[in-house]
Amino acid sequence: MARYTGPREKINRRFGIALFGPSKALELRNFPPGQHGARNTRRKTSEYGLALAEKQKLRFQYGLMEKQFRRFFAEAQRRKGVTGETLLQLLEMRLDNVVYRMGFANTRFASRQLVSHRHFTVNGRMVNIASYQCKPGDVVTVKNAPRSQQLVGRFLEMTQGTPASDWMTVDRDKMSGTVNRVPVREEIAPIANEQLVVELYSRSSPPIGSESSKGTLSGVPFAFLLESPPIMTPNRLELIGSEVAIIWSDGTEQYIPMEKLRAASPSAENTGERDLLGNKIGGTDQKTFPGVTVKDWRMVGGYAIQFDFSDGHNTGLYTFDFLKALG
Repeated sequence: MARYTGPREKINRRFGIALFGPSKALELRNFPPGQHGARNTRRKTSEYGLALAEKQKLRFQYGLMEKQFRRFFAEAQRRKGVTGETLLQLLEMRLDNVVYRMGFANTRFASRQLVSHRHFTVNGRMVNIASYQCKPGDVVTVKNAPRSQQLVGRFLEMTQGTPASDWMTVDRDKMSGTVNRVPVREEIAPIANEQLVVELYSRSSPPIGSESSKGTLSGVPFAFLLESPPIMTPNRLELIGSEVAIIWSDGTEQYIPMEKLRAASPSAENTGERDLLGNKIGGTDQKTFPGVTVKDWRMVGGYAIQFDFSDGHNTGLYTFDFLKALG
């Protein structure tokens, strides 16, 4: 899980706003960091510099790396509606941010750690992926374990004076909350101008396949290279309940039921083999595997995954393309 681990107070002072929670350093030294920070207030900033600063503020506020943030922008650009507002909504509906907004943590860094350490369930299912996109109707609950209840109880004491957002309902006694709807821009109250972020990315990254993105290399057109789809690889794989959760390199998430995964096993045990005359040898006609779960998994050669199932089957070699096609 990539995350920012550098100095936080320095970032707060650079932008003049507490991006990571309460900041004593910003209160005491409310000027940019560095040897000449206190005297360097008259330097003129270009339009590009202003847009870049707005993007950095938004990125640091939600604790994302540049590659992650670009994926969110690409998804916001793909969806219908105002790109800037859609981007804010996608960021707000991340599970770690929802936990923070519900008051179960006092900072986004704390909420991200709580999610990663498996202290929360969504609709009764344990989820430890901070970027998990919550949907209207999702119920986020603290796991019924003494350690989880104790940790979140401390944070609830810290945030008892902070009201929950209007787009969610929180029961602090039951340590549970429900996402009622997607928030609108006024409820998000962003600390950055998201329109400048949209202009920044639109100016620096023309859409692939557009005329402005095409060119030649030694007189040979290479637009086809830009338009070719990237190789899809899994960034993260988790066993969640009865499903296998995969986050792909393009930022998309996939949840495959383990029973479906077992039934689709691309192995001779399942599909059989063909002799020289084309006759089928072996294989089974079984189409369903009720109650079968995944016990373990391993990467094979950087192009496939092999799963160990509870019924003893472990010979299927699932290529990345095959997994992606399972939907």
